[in-house]
Amino acid sequence: TVGKIKILIDDLFAINSPIGDEEMVKFLANDVIATVFKGKQSEEVSEALISILEPNMLKNDTRHLMLIGALYEGVWRKHRNDKHYLVAVDYYKKALLIGPNIPNNLYPIFFMYKDKGDLENMKLIGKHILNLWPNDESIRKILNEINPHANKGPRSGLHSMALPQTAS
Repeated sequence: TVGKIKILIDDLFAINSPIGDEEMVKFLANDVIATVFKGKQSEEVSEALISILEPNMLKNDTRHLMLIGALYEGVWRKHRNDKHYLVAVDYYKKALLIGPNIPNNLYPIFFMYKDKGDLENMKLIGKHILNLWPNDESIRKILNEINPHANKGPRSGLHSMALPQTAS
């Protein structure tokens, strides 16, 4: 049950880890991501699994932010509840604030925007990707399919995207 999993994970974090809690939670998050994406559990169970891990994730680490985003993305893709989409995008944007030029931060949000049909934000991210990696033909092809002139004009649109504000 989810309750037993919570007890096991809480016990795990109570132990002084030789690899560090931040590494341990990344390993656990990857296992939960696999479960969320491929498992047959309900939306509520997926939410409960995320709620166990989320408090242990670092909110100033791009890898942790992307993992939390991926957890919510998995629930959104499986159950199509927009609240999960919005939370995933928010975490992905927070990661972009820290590392705006890191591929692992850019591609997931690009494809979420694409799959949701948010073409405006998808184009902004796509232009930024092409500014960084002009030879990325897969992104160029997607942008051209939507609008043959999508990758012309300003080279990067990330600066105009509404990113969440960080607390000082």
